[in-house]
Amino acid sequence: MGKRLLTIPNILSFIRIALIPFIIILYFKSNYYGSFLLILISGLTDVIDGFIARRFNQVSNFGKVLDPIADKLTQVTIVMMLFVDFLELWAIWALLIVLFTKELITLIVAIYMLSGGAKIISAKWWGKVATVCVYSTILLMVLSKCGISLINDIVISIFAIIATVFLIISLCGYFKVFFVPYEKKLEENK
Repeated sequence: MGKRLLTIPNILSFIRIALIPFIIILYFKSNYYGSFLLILISGLTDVIDGFIARRFNQVSNFGKVLDPIADKLTQVTIVMMLFVDFLELWAIWALLIVLFTKELITLIVAIYMLSGGAKIISAKWWGKVATVCVYSTILLMVLSKCGISLINDIVISIFAIIATVFLIISLCGYFKVFFVPYEKKLEENK
């Protein structure tokens, strides 16, 4: 695993973080198509950076930290931004609460594990599915602001519920696969 910081995947993660303020500015200036396009680009950079990292052996410990930070910042910020216009949908409330809670718990557990010498881990399939579901919900919410009649509150709510379920599955999966064995290993080493 390389120790280089400026790999293409890491640059794409930095780009994803840099897009956040532009997404917000365009959205609140009612440029929903522009905001949609930047969110789509952000989501695609997430897919592309992982592919390039694995395919061209550019996986790094720095990238394993930077990529999820870029994901979490993007998702939480954009869902909070959209929340303002979708206050009446309980499914969006649930999505925001679960997303924020999952990311907070994941951050606390990761800091705890890393401070104890645990290895940095890569994302698992359930985390990737949760990310796709959250991005899909976000994109539908923005498209609904563009006046596309097929995308209504029911469709958005269904996608938000699916995203929320996968966020819960993701949190449980990471907890079971990484934290529980780590705790057992610590107990055995005492």
